[in-house]
Amino acid sequence: MIVNTAKGERIVRIILGIIFIIVGLFILFSVNMVLAFAIILLMVGILTLFVGISGFCPVYGIFGISRAKKKIDIKLNRKEL
Repeated sequence: MIVNTAKGERIVRIILGIIFIIVGLFILFSVNMVLAFAIILLMVGILTLFVGISGFCPVYGIFGISRAKKKIDIKLNRKEL
């Protein structure tokens, strides 16, 4: 799978995904809250966590955006040293 998100962005997405899942579960199991809101939070949390772990954002892929650091391959000849 192609990585198109930056390392810092992946860390933020993992943290936000975990927070959304925890809040969604809290709302889901509380009696006075709306069930639909809890399900939406859980789905957003799972998607955000998946993007953070995998490093591939489908929206970035559709628009051809890549925020990942590009690897530069440097080859040196012995003559250059």
